[in-house]
Amino acid sequence: YMLTKIKHNLTMKRVAASTGLLFLFLLSSAHPLAAQTVTQGYSSDEVLQRGMLVSLKDKDPTKVEPAEPDNIKRLHGLVVNANDAPVTLSSESQTTFVATVGRYEGLVSDQNGTIKQGDYITVSKVRGIGMRSDTKSINIIGKALADFDGKTNVLSTTDLKDNGGVTQKVNIGRIALDIG
Repeated sequence: YMLTKIKHNLTMKRVAASTGLLFLFLLSSAHPLAAQTVTQGYSSDEVLQRGMLVSLKDKDPTKVEPAEPDNIKRLHGLVVNANDAPVTLSSESQTTFVATVGRYEGLVSDQNGTIKQGDYITVSKVRGIGMRSDTKSINIIGKALADFDGKTNVLSTTDLKDNGGVTQKVNIGRIALDIG
């Protein structure tokens, strides 16, 4: 009788665990961009928008600044809203919230061509904006979860000049990213 009771209790625990996992799976798939980590508060010397890629400020790891090629080695995360994660760690003076892991919307450009779902994202020449990575990229912020063709869902455009004076029109949009 005792062996049967133990088997029954183990079976019930397995059912409860399976049901809990199923519930968590359904909950996470219902909100694919929901935060999956703790966000950290930082200070910044400039205004930063949600979705911008940021790097830690040189010699002051309590501050962040827009990511760009000059600070790519300090690439840290993505600016998010304070309520995008279940837990946010910050002091009153830290009003910029940064996620380093999870699924969030990020600002990207077509500077290095069309972004396809699954492409890796790195820092572009436009401060705080990502682009499709190539084989030369040394730091990656994450992976694109959606496409950006530079024609639909464009939020802004800017012109970039290379060293030879050639101008490139760059389109900026917001897509889902899996950062980490």
